[in-house]
Amino acid sequence: MSFKTRDNKKLTICGLCLLIIVISVGIPLFALGQINPIKKSKPDLIYNTGVIIYVPLEGCFFGIISDDGNKYDPINLPPEFEIDGLRVIFVGEILDLFSIHMWGRIIRILFIQTMKE
Repeated sequence: MSFKTRDNKKLTICGLCLLIIVISVGIPLFALGQINPIKKSKPDLIYNTGVIIYVPLEGCFFGIISDDGNKYDPINLPPEFEIDGLRVIFVGEILDLFSIHMWGRIIRILFIQTMKE
């Protein structure tokens, strides 16, 4: 009985020592910013020109086809830009979302302006 009690005490002491080591190393690294439990990345921004198009799929919506051929599905396109064939310059934040449209990358418009041709 005393043999098992000694082993349990040794395990408890070893566990406490390990915990103290982890805390004594982890807290300073966390404080210095070396360990970041929630890594917040910078948003992916796009700066581009393109054409607003009417897409007759999944309830109909307006998308943007950029001049380099990429398709964008803006979640906040202002109503005054919902004109099929309108040339625009825009800045958008690419969002990691899914849509029922299943057409292009979903973006949040940060800036949009009509282009003078």
